[in-house]
Amino acid sequence: MRNSVKHNNLLFEQNRSFEKLHKIVSDAIDAEELIILNITHPPVEIISRGQRISDVVAKFGGSWNFIIYFFLSYLAYGSHSISFPSVI
Repeated sequence: MRNSVKHNNLLFEQNRSFEKLHKIVSDAIDAEELIILNITHPPVEIISRGQRISDVVAKFGGSWNFIIYFFLSYLAYGSHSISFPSVI
């Protein structure tokens, strides 16, 4: 009789362990399905007109085009404002 109680306790503990493991696997599968859904159908972001303008300005202001344009403008302005001594 005592062995059957131990056996029942062992089976009960194994069953609880399997239920926990099943829940972990089930949650992981649900999370993976959500990730796959987000990758295949990304959420649409609604942005205002000001945010779109800000994005355009940031994209240009942080680009090599801006850096080169600014450097050339600076050189042009600097060479224009230099006064040369007059030769008499």
